[in-house]
Amino acid sequence: MGTIYGSILSFTTGSVAVDASVMTLPATDITEHAAVLHGVVLADAGHWGFTRFQWGLTPEYGRDTPWVGGFVSGDVFEYSLSGLTEGMGYHFRAQFKHSPFANGADAVFHTLVPLGPLVLITDEQVHLLEESI
Repeated sequence: MGTIYGSILSFTTGSVAVDASVMTLPATDITEHAAVLHGVVLADAGHWGFTRFQWGLTPEYGRDTPWVGGFVSGDVFEYSLSGLTEGMGYHFRAQFKHSPFANGADAVFHTLVPLGPLVLITDEQVHLLEESI
């Protein structure tokens, strides 16, 4: 008996598809009328992409920051908001776009409320107030 050889066959394995993902990070530098939003690209699905934030007074947002390109996995990005109303809660989320599209989780920050003018009182005024109680 002899050895019989067949045709040489080959195969290729497909790559595992990795979805793009992005994380919304806490807002910082919050004042009465401004805040800085932060996000990080967790997975870029093998391609650089664009980032932005959606924001507004409700989880429906209603406003978008401009798209900014050139981000890959591990990149942190931010956007400064101004002209906000004091004492309000604002919803926001990070977004990453290439293909596919990814949304971060909803987050909320509250703008500050000014304390108002300081009033200094003397010890004599404190004493008078204590006597009237």
